Amino acid sequence: MRQDRRGAGDVLIVLAMTGTIILLLSFLALKLHFKTAGIQPGVTFLGYDLTGLKVNDAITRIGQIVDYVYAEPIYLKYQKSLWMLRYQKHFRLQIDAPSIADAAGKIGDRKTVYERLYDWLTLGYSRQEVPFSPVLDRKFSQTNVAARLTKVLANKVIARPQANGKIRLSQESSGASISAILDALERSFKETPLTDRRVVEVASQEQTGTTTDTDLFDPKYGFTVILQSKVSTVESVDPATFENIVVACQRISGVILNPQDVFSFNKVVGERSLRGGFKEAAGRRVVGIGVGQVSSTMYEPILRVGCKILERHRHSFWYPELKFTTPGFDAAVSDSGWDLRFQNECDLPLLLVASLKGAKLTFEVRSIQEPPFRIDLHTGKVTKVPYRTDWVKDPRVPRGQQRVEVQGLNGTRVRVYRTWFTREEGRKEREEPISNDEYQKRDAVIRVPPAFVPPPEPKEEPPPPPEEKEPVPVKAKPRDVEEDEDEPPPAPGTAAFNRSTPETESDERPKEGLQEPESAGNDESEGDRE
Repeated sequence: MRQDRRGAGDVLIVLAMTGTIILLLSFLALKLHFKTAGIQPGVTFLGYDLTGLKVNDAITRIGQIVDYVYAEPIYLKYQKSLWMLRYQKHFRLQIDAPSIADAAGKIGDRKTVYERLYDWLTLGYSRQEVPFSPVLDRKFSQTNVAARLTKVLANKVIARPQANGKIRLSQESSGASISAILDALERSFKETPLTDRRVVEVASQEQTGTTTDTDLFDPKYGFTVILQSKVSTVESVDPATFENIVVACQRISGVILNPQDVFSFNKVVGERSLRGGFKEAAGRRVVGIGVGQVSSTMYEPILRVGCKILERHRHSFWYPELKFTTPGFDAAVSDSGWDLRFQNECDLPLLLVASLKGAKLTFEVRSIQEPPFRIDLHTGKVTKVPYRTDWVKDPRVPRGQQRVEVQGLNGTRVRVYRTWFTREEGRKEREEPISNDEYQKRDAVIRVPPAFVPPPEPKEEPPPPPEEKEPVPVKAKPRDVEEDEDEPPPAPGTAAFNRSTPETESDERPKEGLQEPESAGNDESEGDRE
């Protein structure tokens, strides 16, 4: 009898241990299952289900949801007009998808395994939305919204260096401020993250101004946007050339041009003399050699940022050593009066940055954001004017040989035009002539033996007609929803869409004819070849 009781007790112990092991294994299995099952059911982001997604998949899914939710156009109501904005084209939100996915994965972690098992068995999941507070990408949105509303906004930014090394940015606005528009957009997203049709009303403002102190290259407000740049190679072997270029770069780099400011190359770089810090070329009594490469490297970028050229001179001849530029895009300077002067006609401050690393001369034009336009440069037909050769018969020259006394240079005629386009739509707005250059030819002088028979001279190309077909600006097209997206169709019965007929751009624009450049070099001088 005692043996039967003892056997039954052993069985109970074995059963208890087995049950405990099974319970422990079940606990571990359930814990591992819920850990690897991904985001629990009922978790949503902007109304879209994230159930079962792993972290990496959730990051991708969150980006897709944001792109889809905010794909619908947004309408800015300003006075009596509506302006359409699109996500990723005119504005963008700062999305920290990894943090959102991590927050979604942690929902439900506070529950025990058995509570989660109960929810799983009873399907008693509550709907839980991952918190999300939309924040505008200011750097991206500021540029593109300003380009979109360039007819409404009249913003001018002034940059003034401070004693503490910072830059004070003062924004002067008439009408609506770009900062006020971005604030209204962001506030609308936070108050109503989801809406089928979003209309953001922007209040009219009188002359306003905001001030911000920032570092020169602050990622958010500083001069981090490279508008234009150009790199040229210094091919000289004279150390004085490199030293002179370094001096010029140091004096140019860091110059800030506010709207309507005028830059003078000679005034900024200073007199090219030993007293002015420049070196004399080896074997030549020329001081400041190489500085002309800096001015010519600057010329094309400042054309492309829309600066008005007040003074610019071509070289008298197109020398073979001018490999760092092309005809029509050089800018000769000298102490004798040739200068490169231009005016900042953009409403943004421009920062000039020049440097020499190795044999690479780099010039950059920076600003705090992109302007609402872009510029293309192109030339008309480039006409070559071949030089003639003066064959001087000299009995002192041995038969079969020649002695070159003057190296010949071909002349060149070229016209340069500048075309303005809207940055967003790429619509052509106007075209203007920049220069009409004629580089002189230089006839060669070669001494030959008396029996030498000169070859025929090359034929000269006829010059272009005096009246070339002048570029005519493209007429502005009427606003259209399909093409310009400025004025969406009104929604019947909606007060926000009860507006007057939008104004259209004028179809008549003044024609601009070709003009000769204000000044051009006529005589060769040492300054011509700096």
